[in-house]
Amino acid sequence: MSEPSRQKPLPARPASPGTGEVRQGTVTPTVVAPPPEAHTLPAPAVRTEPDVSEVRVSGRGGAWTVGVLGRSGRVAARSAPLLLLGFSPEGAGGAAPTLEATVAGRALGELSDDVLQAALTRAVAPPTGTRRRPFFEDVDQGGRPSPDGGS
Repeated sequence: MSEPSRQKPLPARPASPGTGEVRQGTVTPTVVAPPPEAHTLPAPAVRTEPDVSEVRVSGRGGAWTVGVLGRSGRVAARSAPLLLLGFSPEGAGGAAPTLEATVAGRALGELSDDVLQAALTRAVAPPTGTRRRPFFEDVDQGGRPSPDGGS
């Protein structure tokens, strides 16, 4: 069998003109940038002091002092930044926090008043027991009971 004669493939686009050559009928696209305020959203009400150690918030029948008890989340691990907040009644004089709540954030100063008030609303008392629960509770008690009620 002989191959039918094929035509030479055409280039995907015409060759660009060399320097000094000008093509007739060529349209140069013009990019018009939108005004700068067209794509910006209003900034949320965020505190501008990122390195504060405590802030004050009102709610739950009084004024509270809020401090960071713990942090989690790392950029390298791509995990969510979380803050464990401790709430103490104002005037407690540095006593241990009576309420705790977890919020998403990197620094206390970045949290808005609305976020702090919402955290205070859902805050709970910190755990009182210092004894850690075993991972396998049944192992410490001699194993799981069998379905028929015996050991």
